[in-house]
Amino acid sequence: MARPTSRRRTALSKALIELRGRLGVTQQIMATRMGCALQTIARWETTMVPPSAALSLLHGLATEEKHSDLALVFAKALERAKRAQPVLAQKAQEEQMRWSQVGYLVAEIQTIAQRLKDQGNADGKQIYDLANDMWLVLEQIHLTSWRSK
Repeated sequence: MARPTSRRRTALSKALIELRGRLGVTQQIMATRMGCALQTIARWETTMVPPSAALSLLHGLATEEKHSDLALVFAKALERAKRAQPVLAQKAQEEQMRWSQVGYLVAEIQTIAQRLKDQGNADGKQIYDLANDMWLVLEQIHLTSWRSK
């Protein structure tokens, strides 16, 4: 059950919530797809405007999933962000792509380790646990990098 909030949501935060709803995904799954932390998605849905790189990914996802009404909201927000800080928008997009790649690689390691673990390989559990620890550390680094922008 969603927590009640006394804050008024912006059209952008409402669009993100709506996109998640239409996709049928949780904040955690959306965070994984976006290459960010769960708390980041929660903040974008309540108090913070997503950075340009995230807006670009959201626009692409909404477009890909044929939700043109939501894609328009993300496109307008992205345009505003680009006009405000064009150089930072490019750097943020590049950083987001790097984080997405790191997230993908850690998820792949976890998948392979889980397979090994399921096959009774003792190293599989150790690798899986190490990948999990790595994921937690990377999330903290990622949160810090977004806050510094």
